[in-house]
Amino acid sequence: MLIRSASALESLVQELRALGRFALDTEFIREKTYRPQLCLIQVATPEKALLIDPFAITDLSPFLELILDPGVQKVLHSGEQDMEIFFAMTRRIPANIFDTQVAAALSGRGESVSYARLVEDVTHKKLSKVETFTDWAKRPLTPQQVDYALDDVRYLHPVEVTLKRQLELMGRLDWLKDELGFYEDMSHYVKDPSRLYLKIRSAVKLEPRELAVLRELAAWREAEAEQLDWPRGRVLLDESLVELARRAPTSLEAIGAVRGIHPQLVKRCGEEILRRVQVARSLEPSHYPTPIERRASDHELSLVVDLLEVVLRARAAEAQVAPAYLASRKDLTELARQELRGDKDPTRKLPALLVGWRRKLAGESLLELLRGHSQVLIDAAKAKVEVIRRD
Repeated sequence: MLIRSASALESLVQELRALGRFALDTEFIREKTYRPQLCLIQVATPEKALLIDPFAITDLSPFLELILDPGVQKVLHSGEQDMEIFFAMTRRIPANIFDTQVAAALSGRGESVSYARLVEDVTHKKLSKVETFTDWAKRPLTPQQVDYALDDVRYLHPVEVTLKRQLELMGRLDWLKDELGFYEDMSHYVKDPSRLYLKIRSAVKLEPRELAVLRELAAWREAEAEQLDWPRGRVLLDESLVELARRAPTSLEAIGAVRGIHPQLVKRCGEEILRRVQVARSLEPSHYPTPIERRASDHELSLVVDLLEVVLRARAAEAQVAPAYLASRKDLTELARQELRGDKDPTRKLPALLVGWRRKLAGESLLELLRGHSQVLIDAAKAKVEVIRRD
């Protein structure tokens, strides 16, 4: 069934609100825009699945209120981008999300298990992938598109029930609640402009003075992309942004001399680029960003982190949980640096590894190891890594 009128949408919203839960997915395209273009909304109850056409309904606010309602559970699979779309439309934080990909990871099914794999495991139904790269903005939708879109939600309920039962038996429902908290964290939706430069891969090659310029230019590019509703790369590619940071131009001609910068960009934004460069150049060195440390720049620390990773994977295997859900290598490096180099900042937020269920499962063992209170051994009989307390 395709919902294409305000009255039909209102009836559906009332039904979903009365049920208190529904499965949800979206189809969108974002290759040519800064903000994803919402093309289709799929919803399902345990009995039926439906499609909402946002091109035909100009006012989606009744449905959006469901997304924001903490009294109504939304079941999704890997729903971060879906929720980012709804946040962009409302500027309010979604509530009461059950993510089957997160639940699957905590139940021992792997770090990023696909929806198709979960559906096949739970229902023995094999989903089609034919429409994966279809153009969802075209109308009318084909029967194949409709079937594909409905499949994305019609099996979410049995998958959720299965995963919830498994997590309950494993005593991990509290873990899931903690993990899903990011959906209601404002920082997940609103990015800090002063930290965007850290996402640029080649920023690691720059000196602190150059990083200060890159920090300003990355924030400018983000604002420009959002205003124009363009992808960041259409405003300026990362490579050109880094080259500008290296050169720190002081004239429009110097900006135009950088490869990949179109004259129209210089004409439209040249003065603002120069202003941003000047802001960075006027900073005292104490206000420059710290250098981005490469993995191999501290060889001894890198070896320690290698060992921590082995212990982490061993703990994850014992607990049947994806290692990435415990900590990343960056997290382990930060932990090692704090403990071994004394790089502790009381204002810095505790690493997730040292909070809640993660601390009990792996964090305490890693701290004991870093403080010299325990050691790593290989149990030859069991062919496994163990951490034992020193006498």
